[in-house]
Amino acid sequence: MAKIKLPTSWKGVSIPQFIALSKIERNEESDDVLIIIEMLHILSGQPRQLIERIDLSDIVLMWHSVNFIEELEFTKELQSHIKIDEEIYTCNFDLSKMNANQYMALKNIIKGGDVIGNIHHVLSIFFIPVGRKFNDVSCAEIAEKIYDNVSIDIAYPLSVFFFKVWNSWISLSQDYTNKEALKMKQKGTRTIAAHSMKHGVGI
Repeated sequence: MAKIKLPTSWKGVSIPQFIALSKIERNEESDDVLIIIEMLHILSGQPRQLIERIDLSDIVLMWHSVNFIEELEFTKELQSHIKIDEEIYTCNFDLSKMNANQYMALKNIIKGGDVIGNIHHVLSIFFIPVGRKFNDVSCAEIAEKIYDNVSIDIAYPLSVFFFKVWNSWISLSQDYTNKEALKMKQKGTRTIAAHSMKHGVGI
């Protein structure tokens, strides 16, 4: 069997590899062997043509060694610090502390619908170099560094956390807005009724 290095857990899978895996389409008509070859190509970084020349019996063995990708089981601990090129990036998990620019950046990503394809951009909104502020850094540069250096085992749980907190926060905000709107509506109804009684206006 060809000497091909494969990851043994999500810790060895990069963000670009995970994004590529997520784009593989599977349906009832899909050829399982071709899908496995594509996955091995992505996970090994080797040319697809090289994988295709390997005996099927060895392909099966290789697939069994990476079948952890069938389950999205990542580390349970959320990393509050990331070190890239000797620089420390730290995260504030309290989304109520983010500023308007961070809010809009996250909102645009979520509204775009491709959260998986933008995991590194989501993290770049919240992971800021120590001693600096969001408005003083380039999210694009941070996203590129995260894309190239952070494993999906760290990145995926963090992006899920931000997404869930965002949804909960939006739900609470909508509930609050709806309650305030109801109060205003009730207040307006009472005002109209009082005005009608005072001036003898019928409805």
